[in-house]
Amino acid sequence: MKNTFKFKAIALALVLCLALGACATTETETTATETETQTEAAVTETAAEETTAEDTIKIGFVVKVINPFFTVMLEGAQAKADEMGIELLTGAASEQTKTEEQIAIVQDMVTKGVDAICIAPMDSEALLPCLAEAQEAGVVVVNLDNRLNADTAEELGMDPIPFVGVSDEDSAYLAAKAICEAMGGAGDVAIIEGIQSADNAQQRKAGAERAFDEYPDITIVASQTANWNAEEGLTVFTNILQANPDIKGVFCANDAMSFGVIQAIEAAGKTGQIYVASIDAEDAAIENVKNGIELATVYNNQDAQAAKAIEVAVDMVNGIEPSSMDIVVETILYTIDNLPQ
Repeated sequence: MKNTFKFKAIALALVLCLALGACATTETETTATETETQTEAAVTETAAEETTAEDTIKIGFVVKVINPFFTVMLEGAQAKADEMGIELLTGAASEQTKTEEQIAIVQDMVTKGVDAICIAPMDSEALLPCLAEAQEAGVVVVNLDNRLNADTAEELGMDPIPFVGVSDEDSAYLAAKAICEAMGGAGDVAIIEGIQSADNAQQRKAGAERAFDEYPDITIVASQTANWNAEEGLTVFTNILQANPDIKGVFCANDAMSFGVIQAIEAAGKTGQIYVASIDAEDAAIENVKNGIELATVYNNQDAQAAKAIEVAVDMVNGIEPSSMDIVVETILYTIDNLPQ
């Protein structure tokens, strides 16, 4: 009887040991499985974060210089980039004539791996070779503000480049037309041009000429460049005014040059005797219109240009072709009657 009880006790102990061992093994396996699952989840989350970072579209936005006009344009670009959740790299040259600096900025952005470049080029020809290299590297190119030369781009074997901007000829026509009406359709006028190799400067000159030519009693006595610069505007118009003291109106291809022209007019004691109109609607120009120093300035809607260029660039990066390769943004002629509040 004792031997039987001893045997049963040993058997029961063995069963308990096996049961406990099985539980321990199950618990260990469960813990290992949970750890593996947590590790896999962490790896998946990290991979998702890396994929998101890699998938964020990076766009380079290149303007001519940092001035009031292009500051508004950059603000429009940044606002649209923030709205769309893309990364924006910006760049500008130190002066309007430093084309080589713009070229270097474009090349640097390609090196930094941008998906697209939106550019307001200083020169309609000189920027094309580096932009062709950008396209060859797989970078989308969108043109705004100053139109690139399409014929030269084709000769370089480039893909078509969409343009977002205004009709510079129409903007200039509006400004020059205002001068004609203020002069009563008669008198001598002058044109202060932008950089002559720039397409927008050529278009603005053409628009002013179109308006002036509509009036047989208006004569263009001078048309010279001041390279978009206020100081040059002062010098150039001082000389023009000395040679043509009876001038009654001046069209300036941008606001900056109008500031120099207005200084020249003041220095000659002719404030209020010569009508001045320009393009860009900078705050200082709007103030000049408000104070009666300037007749009119045209708002080229540069922030809207920038926002649209960003949209087009993102679409093209995503394989969506623009509905048009020539997107025109409306402009507004500001006079004393409709100044923005």
